[in-house]
Order: sequence, then structure tokens, then C-alpha cells
Amino acid sequence: MEDSVDIIIRMAKLTTRSLQEKISPEELVELKDWLAQSEKHRRYLANLFSDESLEEYAKPIRSDATQPEERETEKDKIRKTPAIIRRLIAWAALIAVLGGLSYYLWWQSNEKHLLEKPGPISTASVIEPGTSKAILTLPNGQQLSLKTGQDTDLLLSNSVIKQRGGTIKYQSTQQSGRQEYHVLSTPRGGQWHLTLPDGSEVWLNAASSIKYPTSFLAQDREVEITGEAYFQVKSSPSAPFIVKAPHTTVTVLGTSFNIAAYANDSTVETTLVGGVVKVSAGGKTRDLQPGTQAATTATGIIVRSANLDAVTAWKEGYFYYDQASLISVMNDLENWYDVNVKFETDFSKLPHFSGKIDRNISLDKILSMISETKVATFKIEGRTVIVQEAK
Repeated sequence: MEDSVDIIIRMAKLTTRSLQEKISPEELVELKDWLAQSEKHRRYLANLFSDESLEEYAKPIRSDATQPEERETEKDKIRKTPAIIRRLIAWAALIAVLGGLSYYLWWQSNEKHLLEKPGPISTASVIEPGTSKAILTLPNGQQLSLKTGQDTDLLLSNSVIKQRGGTIKYQSTQQSGRQEYHVLSTPRGGQWHLTLPDGSEVWLNAASSIKYPTSFLAQDREVEITGEAYFQVKSSPSAPFIVKAPHTTVTVLGTSFNIAAYANDSTVETTLVGGVVKVSAGGKTRDLQPGTQAATTATGIIVRSANLDAVTAWKEGYFYYDQASLISVMNDLENWYDVNVKFETDFSKLPHFSGKIDRNISLDKILSMISETKVATFKIEGRTVIVQEAK
């Protein structure tokens, strides 16, 4: 069923308010709900960033388009709906382009016109996405290279490691008073899944690591991480699960949460998906509820609401951005595609992006999508991505 012209105009107005950063939380929910209702709604926003759309639909829109004197029937309005939507939203987008305001893009990886349409990307080769790969470092310093396609069992002094595809699982064979520690690390362009001796599961994002014992003692479940990891902790009231990151300690009994502790980030971000966790930093401690995030530094904690889709998207196989800066987006691409990003101008004050992109497509296709915004152009030289201001 086609949207009525009133709804279309309403959504166009909300789009404009969002671009101008004047939209209320309730209005933003209304707009996002409308975008989520159908592929067609999202396609309108994706389509408008082609050169043809801007040229065709950025023409002045008649302010009396819905006045009674035009005497259009509702049937006539419905028949004209697609053009009206494109014209109104393109007008809103043009305001953003000219005014330097925030863009609201809904990137969809299955939009053929985005994936197939050549973009202004200069590249000599295609850079493919990351894969499941990791390095396992044993107590004696020996390093084992892990990748998919290997099914092996490794017998240690007090445990068995089973590798199946892109995951390893620990099974304790005995309890001993001496703990041995392993370090599992992922390179840039890698990810891995780990089942700890207590049955808790960990997903490691690219350029991350976790240090853990090969068997947990009765009341001691403690690990250390760098980078980013998603945890599903097996409940054990008598043995709290403790995660240590730079200047941050997270204590849980049984829950699901994400923690991001990359060295180049100014804060460690712990986001609770389900259950309850306790976050400590800078001499302060705060309890989190599902849907909240603790940003910690060496001096304290700030608790705020979180977009769970955006936080856990990497684990589900896609990028999800909610008002993210171009620098933040490029940091993610740098880690996942194992490239170096070089900015040739200051992008810190440029518009922010929102949207969803498949992590399993080549880098040039993602850069083509971003270049459609007319904010930046990209040149790939070897494994270096040069980001330039769009002319």
C-alpha cells in the first residue's frame, strides 16, 4: 500500500529536521520506524545521493504542492507519490550538502544500485574483507596460527583444545593448583570465536587479544583483553567472571556484554546487552542495566544509553553507524580490511553518518557508497587508503 501524501510530507519534514539536528527523540523514533517499515523507504534515501538524483530532484519544490486549489484527488496524489518523495528528500539532502550538516544515510548492502554502480575510487586491486584467523600463544612462547579449514585437537597438561572452523574450545582434563595462561590474538583483518574452560564464549574483533587461564580455579574466573570482544558469560554465582582492560575492571555473574578497549581510543566502552555488570575505574564503581554503556578513563566513569545494534553489529557481520564521524568509520575499515588510512585534510568537523553495511564485501564497494555523499573521495595505493576532500 502506497503512503499517503501527508505521510510522505511528514517524513520529508522529519528528515529535514534530522539533517538540521533539530529533531526530537520522539520524532527520530518515528522517522526510523518509517525507514524500517520497507525496503522502498530506505531506497529513497540511498537513491538520492547519485548525481542524477541531485540534479533532477534538487529543483525548487512548489510550496503549494498540497494546496486545495490544485484540486488533485487522493488517487492522483498517491500515483505521484514516488516522485514527491524523491523531490522532498533530495531537497532536504541538498540543504545538508550545502550547509555542512549531518547526513542521514541508510546504507543497505543488498542495494544493487549501490554495489554495482562504479564510484570515484582509484584502485589497482580489490581489497577483500577480513576472515577468521588468529594467533594462539602458549606459555612457553610457542605460537600457533589458527584459520578456518583446520580441524585439530591439541592435548595440553591440563586441558584439550578443539579447533573447529573459526572457533576453539577448551575442555579441562584436571584441576591443578597451577594455572597456565594462553593469549589469543587477532590481527587486523581477522576475527575469532573462543569457548573458555567454564563454557563462557568470547568473540574477538579484529586487532584484539584475550589472555586467559587454560582452566579456571574454583572461585577465580579472570581474563584480560585489548581491542574489542563480545562476551556471553556462563552463570556461576559462586565465581564472578572478571574482565580486565586498561584502567577498567568489569565484574559479572552471567550476562552478555561488549567491551571495546582499543589503544587509540580515549575511553574503554563496556555495553551491557543482557544481565547486570559492575564496572570499576578511577576509584569509582557503577552498575549497568541492559541497553546502557559505561565509558571509562583512568579518572572515572560516564554511563549513557547505547545503541545495541551499532555496538554488536561487528559480531553479526556488518557495520552499523549511528551519527558516527568519518574518522570513526575509517578506523573500523582500517582494522577489518587491514589497510592504512591517510587523511589529506581535516575531517574532524565534517557531517556524521548513520547506516548499515555488510562487512563481507570488498573495500572499494564500501568506499564507493561513502563517496556518494560527496563528502570525500578515496584513492587506494597498495594497502593504503588516501582520503581526500570531495571537490
